[in-house]
Amino acid sequence: MTQQLLTNPIRLADRALTMLSTKQRADLDILEFYELSEQIVVRWSDDRHPSTGFGSSDRTFMLRDLLESSGFKTRFVNHRLAVMAS
Repeated sequence: MTQQLLTNPIRLADRALTMLSTKQRADLDILEFYELSEQIVVRWSDDRHPSTGFGSSDRTFMLRDLLESSGFKTRFVNHRLAVMAS
């Protein structure tokens, strides 16, 4: 049986990359970042009960999980997720 993922791991990683500075992206192992994105999406999908909804705030916290698991510091500024300068 094929697992139903909550979101596309590539789209999640692409969205995270848009939040990084040029230097932060240059210092990143892109392949490892996309693999980590897949692992996080699979873990979140495994942990989520099928009858539970998955909204934009859930996606934001998944994005935060990816960024922080990659070593970036994040915080919410004016109710928006932000990556702190390194």
